[in-house]
Amino acid sequence: MEHNLKRIKIGLVCLFLAGILPAQALEVGSPAILKPSPEQVQAAHLTAEFLTRFHYRPIPLDDALSVRIMNRFIDSLDPDRLIFLQADVDKFLTGSKEIDDAIDRQDLTIPFSIFNVYQMRIIERMTFARGLLKQNFDFSKQEEFSIVRDKEPWPRSNAESDDLWRKRVKNDWLRLKLVGKDDATIRKTLDKRYENSIERTYKYKSDDAFQSFMAAYTTSVDPHTDYFGVKASAEFDISMKLSLVGIGAVLQERDDYTTIRELVAGGPAQSSGKLAVGDRIIGVGQGKDGPIKEVIGMRLDEVVQMIRGDKGSVVRLDILPADAGADGKHHVITLVRDKISLDKQAAKKTILPVKDGDVTRKIGGVITLPAFYEDIQARRKGDKNYKSASRDVAKLIAELKQDKVDGVLVDLRNNGGGSLSEAIDLTGLFVGKGQWSSNAMQTAKSRLKAIIFRRQPGRGRWACSSIAALLPPRKFSRRQFRITAGAWS
Repeated sequence: MEHNLKRIKIGLVCLFLAGILPAQALEVGSPAILKPSPEQVQAAHLTAEFLTRFHYRPIPLDDALSVRIMNRFIDSLDPDRLIFLQADVDKFLTGSKEIDDAIDRQDLTIPFSIFNVYQMRIIERMTFARGLLKQNFDFSKQEEFSIVRDKEPWPRSNAESDDLWRKRVKNDWLRLKLVGKDDATIRKTLDKRYENSIERTYKYKSDDAFQSFMAAYTTSVDPHTDYFGVKASAEFDISMKLSLVGIGAVLQERDDYTTIRELVAGGPAQSSGKLAVGDRIIGVGQGKDGPIKEVIGMRLDEVVQMIRGDKGSVVRLDILPADAGADGKHHVITLVRDKISLDKQAAKKTILPVKDGDVTRKIGGVITLPAFYEDIQARRKGDKNYKSASRDVAKLIAELKQDKVDGVLVDLRNNGGGSLSEAIDLTGLFVGKGQWSSNAMQTAKSRLKAIIFRRQPGRGRWACSSIAALLPPRKFSRRQFRITAGAWS
């Protein structure tokens, strides 16, 4: 009886969510109603099994976690609280405690219903915003608009939402006006920007809805646990191989901007000296004089495809610096695409010589490891020479032993993460194999960035004896680093 009641409750929730889809959803030209595939519902169920049983910090998928997943999912779709209405959110939250049961039944109706509402609200808002561009704004009137809205309430009515968006568009207009743009250019620029958002929404597929929901699930368990869909997994495999073609930049989508997350050592982007982490790409042009197309609001995968190209070809990027506001000064840079050898991302060693009177002592060796890389596909195929961070470090340690250095400093300051298995194997080089991973997270020090390992007579491995340095953490240091540092400490 209880099971039947729960099933009825879920059915009512799903009908309730479906009922808040706008009437426009049935009109020609509206985006397709997205539905989960059998493979996706099965993947969600299997992911829940893995996270519950095998995660380093297992958290049961229960009502409490369901509520966290729902809140994170909603916030990830509408972080600035400009898209949904309060009534939408209230109705979404009626299904908060049902996520666990739905995943167990392999039913993803609730998150997909929410994503479908999200699509329609974006189209409504962006269509309204484009309509506002046909009028003139009164800048003599004193008004306020909060740019950071993650703590603000959602609008309570369509009228309140319309007024909020009127101020948003007015603010967008003013920002461009302050940098010297004329009205015609502003109108054209903003219209294209809002149109890009609409076009991106029409291109959403079930993979996008599923990826968004699963990311909300995994990050609710742990902020550094990610879910990789097909495309994300392929990109991750490429980065772990230490071989790719392009400009040598890792990109991410943030607040409608394609943002530089990481610059690959030795790549065209880093070598140019014209790009920095956090810079935003607002336009892309092909060749030395091709027109630059604005990419604000475009899908990340589409921007990536525009930036990629043949070796030796030219791409121009319109860059808004990381420290500039949305109305800040931007500039165009020119890069030549190249085949990037990521050997500069591989582990390297240096020796620190110190003068002691007339004698030069090899006081220490430094191993620099920018990533926990691993050629996953080559390993699965049985290639004995597959690229591996832990194997490379093991070779460097052997070489440093031959050099008879007094100690080794492992530099992880710029390590952006990577393969968890490589982080575990690397740690095992120093502390031996064992079930240390879960305990390591609790003992890791957030500021620990370098550790000394000294030779001990008669020991088969080097043991940690002292902390060499405490350095400010980098912005993109990941869980793999903290696991390694915690285990070593």
